[in-house]
Amino acid sequence: MSLAVIDSGSTKADWRIISNDGIISIRSSGYNPYQISAQKMESMIRDEVLPFISPLQLEKIFFYGAGCAAEEKKNLVKTVLEICFPAAIVMVETDLLGAARALLNTNPGLVAILGTGTNTAFYNGEVFIKQVESGGFILGDEGSGAYLGKLLLIGWLRKTFSREIEQKFEQFCPLTRDEIIDAIYNQPFPNRFIAGFSHFASENSEFPEIQYLISQSFEDFLIRIISHYPKYESLPFHFAGSIASVFRKFLKKLLDQKNLQLGNIIESP
Repeated sequence: MSLAVIDSGSTKADWRIISNDGIISIRSSGYNPYQISAQKMESMIRDEVLPFISPLQLEKIFFYGAGCAAEEKKNLVKTVLEICFPAAIVMVETDLLGAARALLNTNPGLVAILGTGTNTAFYNGEVFIKQVESGGFILGDEGSGAYLGKLLLIGWLRKTFSREIEQKFEQFCPLTRDEIIDAIYNQPFPNRFIAGFSHFASENSEFPEIQYLISQSFEDFLIRIISHYPKYESLPFHFAGSIASVFRKFLKKLLDQKNLQLGNIIESP
């Protein structure tokens, strides 16, 4: 029997194809049904995944994806996967549930994904019993790559950076102010574009002004999202996602300062 487990965010998706011959890993673009159409999703799978596996090879597919909380969006993703893999039985759930199962198994706790966007929930070992809305990259997503990227862009646009950081930023991103604004307001996937600036933070995290913005992003995450969970002070925090993984020392330092419990951190379930 061959099955696939897919962990999909808004930017990238990790495929694990499991069969008697072993495990094949594939990384593709992410499939957030709020951001791409069914036709685009099908085209991406055919271009990025089907060159490596036969469409009739898979018997079961477990898809955990960003943007898959609503039944309508789950059904959209399910239909596309059934078209691409006609022999497979397809199950679609949220990426947060996949993270909770990977991080907590059947134990209770707070689980968060900090990647391009932010998602959180209290998990009782079986299901989510409370979720605080993150609001997406325009309204919220504190702690995410998009949120950190936004803080960095604001710093550059308002010229609050030191000359050294300003020069490094302009080497990292040679676009003009107008080109950046166009990418955010007129081009596809602005959340991915903004989140891409988190790489600048990771490359320059030894500078105090960058450290301040990283810490501010996580502080806002605690204040504006996590503090709305009842008794959060007594619960362990578990994280998945690239931002949580890359900036784990900043997360740990902040949680230690707040006397909060840090659980597991993984980049991908």
